[in-house]
Amino acid sequence: MPDDAVARRRVESIRECVAEIPVVTYRAVGRGENERAHELAQAGHER
Repeated sequence: MPDDAVARRRVESIRECVAEIPVVTYRAVGRGENERAHELAQAGHER
């Protein structure tokens, strides 16, 4: 956590905003090998 009060508030605000976004993990393979897993992982960041 940052020492600066403003930075701490920003970090807390960001964490609140992303709290509801599901975390999608998948085995590390090339995008071409597992396109569906890549799409699902990216979908969690497109809100």
